[in-house]
Amino acid sequence: MKNLFHDLPSLEAANWHIHPRFSPCADADMTIDNIIAFAEAAKLKTIALTDHLHRPDCNIIDNIINIKENLAGRKTKINVIVGAELSAYGIGKYSDNIEINGKIDYRLYACNHYNLNFWEQPEVSAPRAYAE
Repeated sequence: MKNLFHDLPSLEAANWHIHPRFSPCADADMTIDNIIAFAEAAKLKTIALTDHLHRPDCNIIDNIINIKENLAGRKTKINVIVGAELSAYGIGKYSDNIEINGKIDYRLYACNHYNLNFWEQPEVSAPRAYAE
């Protein structure tokens, strides 16, 4: 029988979805210093800092540059990846484009930000409808 939990050690060693304070949904205390200190205390090996890109008019590249500048010169054993949380808000509808995508090292796609007013909603508010 295959071990269903074979990925647990690698999952416990990383957090691939952390919003620094530059994201509109993050708390002000989510500074780079605080994030790294918490990750070190939790003995994480890898973290990914993912600012939001919900709308095409957001300048995610400037946000990524800002995060990288905040990381410059910091000493840590943690592998810190900088990227963006992108949105797939409808069939064939994305918050990013090919040009932006090529400038982002790590891309995390969300397809469940139904709280945003431009997000497509199913006709029936049921789990199966949202999944489809």
